Amino acid sequence: MTPAAGNISMSGHSKWKNIMHKKEKTDAQRAKVFTKIGKEITIAVKSGGADPVSNPRLRDLIAKAKSNNVPNDNIERVIKKAAGGGDGVIYEEITYEGYGPSGIAVIVEATTDTRNRTASEVRHYFDKFGGNLGQSGCVSYLFETKGVIVIERGELDEDKLMEEELEAGAADFVADEDVFEIYTEPDDLGAVREALEEMAVRWAVARITEDEIKEMEEQCDLMEFYTRKKDKKKVMEMNTSFHEVIYASAKSRFLAQVLRSYKDYIDKTRKSIFYEQAYLEAILKEHRAILEGIREKNQEKAVAAMARHLECSQARAEAVWNLK
Repeated sequence: MTPAAGNISMSGHSKWKNIMHKKEKTDAQRAKVFTKIGKEITIAVKSGGADPVSNPRLRDLIAKAKSNNVPNDNIERVIKKAAGGGDGVIYEEITYEGYGPSGIAVIVEATTDTRNRTASEVRHYFDKFGGNLGQSGCVSYLFETKGVIVIERGELDEDKLMEEELEAGAADFVADEDVFEIYTEPDDLGAVREALEEMAVRWAVARITEDEIKEMEEQCDLMEFYTRKKDKKKVMEMNTSFHEVIYASAKSRFLAQVLRSYKDYIDKTRKSIFYEQAYLEAILKEHRAILEGIREKNQEKAVAAMARHLECSQARAEAVWNLK
């Protein structure tokens, strides 16, 4: 009996040690990701300002941070520190150009607080793998910076989708066998995503179930309840849940993924917007209008209501940030 007990004890000890080791490894990886994104946010704020409404690069980095589970407090702390210009490490972006094996054009984008050290390390890796570090401009003319959105084909009308997305600001449209690829200029990515949100409503009208409509009705009722209670946090939760039902009822995994990303990067702005009681009441009214169009199976009415909601959300965001 004693040896068996000893074996059990050792087995348990080994199990928890393995768990601790995995956790330490995961925490270290997360910390590395957090640090990298924090540097990128710092540079984005210094180059384009701390307002995510007018700084599309910052909006995308906030989305990237959230998708990597960076806590909101960490994100806001980095933004405030970068905007305040206080003491601390100063990061800058440097772009290196060169040629890899067989003359392949290579661009390296680096974030650093020490130019000389980074230049030395980049040159080392070019040399190590049979490449050559070149002069500025030697290969950059071969590249373009683009925003890319990928959605599944499903039952989409290719011509109609292309027309809508090009009208919304897309620079190019590519139809593959299973997906559509929408290319935009980086600053136009938000406008194209808003067009996709309207598309999600159109799909929801055609595909939504009675249970999903009831769920949206419940979200609106709860939103009204918490609006009267002036519980801004709960109103925010109901707002997110309302849009989640729309994404789910559209029955498109890719589209839902794109739109969740878009909703993530406006969360920070929305937190400020919800401090105004008049805004809470307006948002409730806008959601009721969207629900009414979906309930009536009226695509044009629902899409128009969503477009109005997005337009008003943008205006509220700009008003809040301009007051700061």
